[in-house]
Amino acid sequence: MRKPPAPHARPINTHEARPVGRREAAPLPRAQQTPYAPTRRVASSQSNGSGVSVGAQTRNDPKNNAKNGKKSSTPGNAKTTRVGEVPPSSAQSHTQEAAQPAQLLAMFSSRRAPEHARPDEIDHARRQHRSAAKRKRRRIVGIVAVLLGVVGLSVLVIFFLPLFALHTDSVTVQGARTLVTPQEVRTVVSRWDSVSLARLPVSKIEQRLMSQNPAIQSVDIHRDFPHSATITVVERTPVVCVGEAGSCVGTGADAVAIPRAPTEGLPVLNVSSVQESQRQQSVRDVVHIMTLMADAKMDVSSVHVSASRQITLNLAGGRTVKWGTAQDSEKKARILGVLMSVDATVYDVSLPDAPATS
Repeated sequence: MRKPPAPHARPINTHEARPVGRREAAPLPRAQQTPYAPTRRVASSQSNGSGVSVGAQTRNDPKNNAKNGKKSSTPGNAKTTRVGEVPPSSAQSHTQEAAQPAQLLAMFSSRRAPEHARPDEIDHARRQHRSAAKRKRRRIVGIVAVLLGVVGLSVLVIFFLPLFALHTDSVTVQGARTLVTPQEVRTVVSRWDSVSLARLPVSKIEQRLMSQNPAIQSVDIHRDFPHSATITVVERTPVVCVGEAGSCVGTGADAVAIPRAPTEGLPVLNVSSVQESQRQQSVRDVVHIMTLMADAKMDVSSVHVSASRQITLNLAGGRTVKWGTAQDSEKKARILGVLMSVDATVYDVSLPDAPATS
């Protein structure tokens, strides 16, 4: 039976009973302790005075001692250490390196939590994980909304507001010399006055310019923000004068008639005997032959095409070339270059394998 204390004795103050000069570390908060490590008492490897390491020989295990009928005991000079606790000497450094909520979040973020985790801490970690995921989604949604707003505002300003509208008076026309005037070009473009340059139908304007003015061979339109545009025109060059002498019309190499083109000095091409459906092809054939004749430095004054599409060339100086059809034109041009060294008035290359002169 426990002996009662003496009347004159006062209760022992536990704070005063602590050794002087030794400062014990305060226990760590639960959130900073290493979670759920299995607890067992292990004898530290300190010498018992006889030179034998006690920790190396004895391991106190309550379960094994109970099974063997032994009492759990610890040597007097052995210190018991709970696995996962921090020695007092390293308490401050361990406090700085302790697990933070982010580490717990990483630990419990998987679908399957560790077996030693408590349900309340698992729920807390999962709530933190869900909160972080929500914040991330909100951040992404905010960034996307800002980008969409900027894009929408840019589209509104560029495509629909008059900030970049076309002013026809400020349009620059280049390449217009004799067959096309800048005012004609601006008149066609004036249909799209005050339209945003971003919505300007460039291809449609080019097609309209070429269809309304046959003298235009090609058009290139370049937008000059904020209100202007540069239109470069390439005029069609007449190479032959199709029709009768005195009433022919200048025609380009692509067999397109140019009503206002000058006809002085152009060879006259008579295709009145050719069917209407074959005239354009006949004009193209004659233009190709004349290009070959120009390379051979032969001046052609007039060309006649019969109903059977037989081509006859009248050269300067009263000489005549019977060309035949447009087949083998390159070969015929080479043979004619050799025959021209012969003094004659008629050169027949309709059969290139049997040329003749007379």
